[in-house]
Amino acid sequence: HWHRLLATTMYATTALRTITARSYSAAAANSNWQRFWAWTLQQRPSWKEDKLEAAVAFTVFGITGSTSVAVVRPALKHVTGIEGSMREG
Repeated sequence: HWHRLLATTMYATTALRTITARSYSAAAANSNWQRFWAWTLQQRPSWKEDKLEAAVAFTVFGITGSTSVAVVRPALKHVTGIEGSMREG
């Protein structure tokens, strides 16, 4: 399910910061990694049934989608000279 992927991605950033932090020992990092995997495997409600899940998913995908377009479009124009949209052709 894509909402599990979304949740995994959001938690992965936190887990990565935790694992790479110098203040944590290897044992603590291993424990956090195990907690991360246990968290990703838990059953999540469907976005169709849970309005909060839907709101979070649409917000995150809306922000990441808009940001990627804002970053990639100028990069493509600068590197390859490609300009325009699917509508413009």
